[in-house]
Amino acid sequence: MVKMKISGFYLKPLRFILLALCIGIFFQSSGQTGNKLPDYHFEDGQIVIRFDKNMIYDLQDSLFTKFGIEEPGILKAMKNGDFSTFVEAGWVVKDRGKKGYELRRSLEPLVDFNDPKSRMALSSMFISSDHPGIPVMQGKIGVNDLKTEYPKHWRDSLCIFRLEGFSSASEIILSGSFNQWSTHDLKLKRKDDGWETTVKLPVGKHLYKYIVDGKWVSDKNNNLEEQDGYGERNSVYYMTNHEFRFNPGVDYKKVFLSGSFVDWNPKSIRMIHDKFGSYKLPVYLVDGTYSYKFVADSKWYSDDLNPNKVEDGNAGFNSVISLGNPYLFKLIDYPNAESVFLAGDFNDWNPTELALSRNGSKWELPYVLAPGNYQYKFVVDNEWISDPSAELNVDDGVGNKNSLLIIQPNSTFNLTGYPNAKEVYLTGSFNDWSENSFKMKGNGSKWTFQLYLDPGKYTYKFIVDGNWIRDPENELWEENESGTGNSLIWVEK
Repeated sequence: MVKMKISGFYLKPLRFILLALCIGIFFQSSGQTGNKLPDYHFEDGQIVIRFDKNMIYDLQDSLFTKFGIEEPGILKAMKNGDFSTFVEAGWVVKDRGKKGYELRRSLEPLVDFNDPKSRMALSSMFISSDHPGIPVMQGKIGVNDLKTEYPKHWRDSLCIFRLEGFSSASEIILSGSFNQWSTHDLKLKRKDDGWETTVKLPVGKHLYKYIVDGKWVSDKNNNLEEQDGYGERNSVYYMTNHEFRFNPGVDYKKVFLSGSFVDWNPKSIRMIHDKFGSYKLPVYLVDGTYSYKFVADSKWYSDDLNPNKVEDGNAGFNSVISLGNPYLFKLIDYPNAESVFLAGDFNDWNPTELALSRNGSKWELPYVLAPGNYQYKFVVDNEWISDPSAELNVDDGVGNKNSLLIIQPNSTFNLTGYPNAKEVYLTGSFNDWSENSFKMKGNGSKWTFQLYLDPGKYTYKFIVDGNWIRDPENELWEENESGTGNSLIWVEK
């Protein structure tokens, strides 16, 4: 049996858990009946429920009953406007006139975190292989696949969402990851034979749905979808940050974009042939450095519009694009070297692709990397060496060391209470349970290690002078095959 615990410190994902729970309830009820459900959202650590005075609600398994509001009691209160019993129970009630009533209460009293069954239920609901409702990138590149021009990047960071048809609908709302799945913020306006609204979106991946008179529907004009965790699907839209363009001067049957962002698959992303005779493709690229080419009728071409190129190893060149802030790799004390190259897991350890430039007695190369954990070495006159100035090193598997670089760490692991320990290592599912990769820094009785982790679930332990222990300050854990348990964390976006 798997054991799980949730501590107060690790309840930061609670809003998402409850929000996902509410959305799931909404799906179930709206799929079974045409009655409208109460509007709900989260605000400043509170659950806020709003409902019309004259609307008949299907309250079975609804948001009300899930949060301990008795069905007969709410029906009676809705009828006579007497919410005194709810005030006594800790709810703040507001009469909104013709707009109906609003119930507001802090989230914490609504869930009994001291009840093991309640905590287990929340833990099992949240701990899954994916993050329904949270946009997580799968890969480095995102490309839209729309049947129409909408959603459309209009200008700056504005995006127009349009839903065709539904002429008999009385209200349509846009809900997505960009507004915390609110069910009331973004109302669409009726436009000719459809509905529209304009939203300010940051660059990146977004999930969304439309709520048509209380019923949740995905965008049928968008071919990109992913599971929402409740048997339905969310539509996916990428707010792009780059456009590739290929101007060959002749027409080809098919032109594809290939590169390191798709492991050089020659047919994974087809480009669009525009009316001016060129081929284009707007994309969202995660920050980083990428090599790429165009594949036109099976022939490979570099980008003539991009002067940044590197040798491809076949007497040709790959085009290179970088997005984000560069990290400056430096090697000092090698003034007599003839050549210095950078090689790492970010370029498949290619020893001749990334050349450093001499700067006095130093060698330097600014290079953009996405947030993450990277191993690398320098190749000095064909000799592989680790970075002498690197603070972190890991075993390279052949008795030597690779330098370890962590870009934009987002997770800090701390261990206290071991002032006499000689060595402490961090190990877990994020480094294949390596016993000597992540050596923690000691500061008196506190040991620390910072790491970048993608959104998701991770298990881990500390190795203190050879002894494996769970994190004593983390109550969240799950059982393992040996029966000793692993500490457990969730990383959000």
